[in-house]
Amino acid sequence: MKRVAIMQPYFFPYIGYYALIRHVDEFILLDAVQFIRHGWVDRNRILKQGGGFHYIRPALQKKSHTDAIQEVLVDNTQNWQSRMISQLDVYRRRAPNFHKVRALVGDILSVKYERLADLNQATLRGVFEYLDQPFNCELFSSSDLRIAPPATPGEWALNVCRAIGDVEEYWNPINGRDLFDEQKYREAGINLGLFEYKARSYAQGEEAFESSLSIIDVLMFNHPEVVVDMLNDFSVHPAGVIDQ
Repeated sequence: MKRVAIMQPYFFPYIGYYALIRHVDEFILLDAVQFIRHGWVDRNRILKQGGGFHYIRPALQKKSHTDAIQEVLVDNTQNWQSRMISQLDVYRRRAPNFHKVRALVGDILSVKYERLADLNQATLRGVFEYLDQPFNCELFSSSDLRIAPPATPGEWALNVCRAIGDVEEYWNPINGRDLFDEQKYREAGINLGLFEYKARSYAQGEEAFESSLSIIDVLMFNHPEVVVDMLNDFSVHPAGVIDQ
C-alpha cells in the first residue's frame, strides 16, 4: 500500500515542500494544469541585502495565458543562471555553508533545460542528492498515468491515485484542504491526510527571522544533517478531524 502526494512543480521551494516529498512513497509533480504567473512555479525568495527578501527566477520564453506548466519553456538565450547565482552573494559573509550551496546551485543550473517543469524537477533532485536522501518524484507529463478528466480541482489527486493503484493514503498541504471532498476519497478506499509543516527558525545573521524562504536559505545556514532532521517537523491530521 502506498502513500502519495501531488503538487505543482515549484522552483527551489520552501522546506515544507521537501518534507512532504520525503515522507511519501510517491510524489507526482502535476504539470498538466494551467501555468499561473506570480506563483511558486517560476520564482522563489531569498534574503536581500539590508533585510527582507527578493525573488530568484528563471527567464521564460513568451507564453500564452492558457499554457499548461508542461508547455512553459525556459529562455536559455538569456544568462539568467549567472544572474541568479550572483544574487546568492548576499549570503557570502553571513552563511557558514555559502560556498557549498552556491556550488550546488551552480551545478543544478549548469544544465540548460528546455522545459520549466524539467528544471524544477532537477532543483528538487539536486537538493535531495545534496542531503543524501532518497528521491521518488515524477513529472505527470513524463509518466504513463492515464486518468479520467477531473470535474473539480480536488479530483486531480483522486484520479491520479486511482491510476497509480494500491494507494492507501493521500497527503496534501493543510492550506489546500477546502479543495477536497473527503467522502470521495473514503469511497475510493483512500485516507486523506492534511500535512502541516511546522517550520523552525534558525540564525540568519539578522535580528529578525525571515520565514518561508527558498530551501536555498535553509541550506545556507544549516548543515545537511540538521536539514534532514528539519524534514521531520510536521504533523498529519485526518481530514474529518480538521473539518469539525
